[in-house]
Parts: sequence; structure tokens; C-alpha cells
Amino acid sequence: MSLNERRLMFWAHANNADLILNVDRSSIGNPGPMGFGGVSRNEDENWIVSCYGHIDVATNMQVELVVVLQGLHMAQNHGAVNVEARSDSNGVVDLLLQNQVELYLKYAFLIKNISEVVGQLRRVKLVHTFREGNICANTLVTKRDENHDRLVVLNNPSLEVLDALRWRSTIISHVPVGNRSLEVIPRTNSTSFLRWGLVFVLCLLHHTHFLFSLLFHTALSLSSLFSCMY
Repeated sequence: MSLNERRLMFWAHANNADLILNVDRSSIGNPGPMGFGGVSRNEDENWIVSCYGHIDVATNMQVELVVVLQGLHMAQNHGAVNVEARSDSNGVVDLLLQNQVELYLKYAFLIKNISEVVGQLRRVKLVHTFREGNICANTLVTKRDENHDRLVVLNNPSLEVLDALRWRSTIISHVPVGNRSLEVIPRTNSTSFLRWGLVFVLCLLHHTHFLFSLLFHTALSLSSLFSCMY
């Protein structure tokens, strides 16, 4: 798209979703201090609940997964069973779309927690949206600059969030989601247990390899030290 082109944006209602969740984050460095925020509403664009929080040191991917997890918990606590989560992070959508947790062992614990919450809901859909679609969530992210609370759940909308919701409805009108989506209809089978068992074994082997490497280099250092002494 050239600089002279303009894209008409509108917010698309989610089909069969009783809660629509927008999540966002901000950072100072990667890794570095992170803030995150999430806003949920129904199909009529009425605000339901929101949250924001702070992490002292994290990577961009880590905090993106954290806010998805917190948002799903928030939806679950408010009785939602059909959830659509929207993120403007290509990375987190790709990671969960590909479902290749074996390649991202350092995020395995977060991905496992997300999978467990998804399994407790009837239907979850994760979609990529444009940054303009996350203005309301980004408004909460900026609260990181005001305080360093780990997690705050707002049962009553702040004036900033209400203003952001009004702005979305009047200026942008509606913002569409992207063309990639992940839809998960939970089902219980042995495959998930085998998959997470494999992840556990891979994590164990990873840490065991690190331990043996550390012991090996320690032994070499001690051997060199004794050789110099004698």
C-alpha cells in the first residue's frame, strides 16, 4: 500500500462470541520493563471488564502471551464461554497458530496455561487485528507509567477507556480484524497429554544438558588448576 493510499477500517462483529477481547502491550527495551492491558466487550460494543498490569523485566513475546492468558482468565471469570481475542502482535498470533511449542521452550509454561484455560471454554478464536483496533487496550497499557501494579482488574470503566471506546465508534467507526485467525474448539483426547509430555521431556533434557555442560567445564577448570599447582 502506497503512502497516498488510505484504508477504510471498520470494527467487525464476532460471530457466536459472547465476549470480544482486545489485548495490547508496551515495552522499554526487549527484554525490559513491560506494561499490558486488555479490554473486553460484547457484540453491541458495551464494555464488560478490563485489566492492566506491569512486569519488571520480560520479552515482547512473553508479555504478549501473559496478556492473552490474563484476558482469557478475565473472560472466564465473567462467565464467557465463546471468546474472540484480538491482538495486533503478529508474533503471538503466529506462535499460537503454528502451535509449535517445541520450538519455543522458554514460553512453554505460558502456552500450556493458555491451552488449559482454552480447554475450559466452549470456543476460543484468536485473530490478528490492526494496531488502530487496539486503541482502547493501549489506553490501559499507558497506566504502567502511573504505577507498577502487577495486575489490576477494573470492574468499572475508567474515563480514558470510555473516551477510547467512543472514539472507536465515532471516528474510525469500526476496525476489521486481520486475515489470519486461530479457532480452537476444545476437545479432550490423549494427544494433548502426549504433546505436553513431550514438551516436559524436552525441557528436562534442555536443562539436563545445561547442567552436564556446567559440570564438564567446572571439571576442566579444576583440572587445569591442579595441573598448574603440580
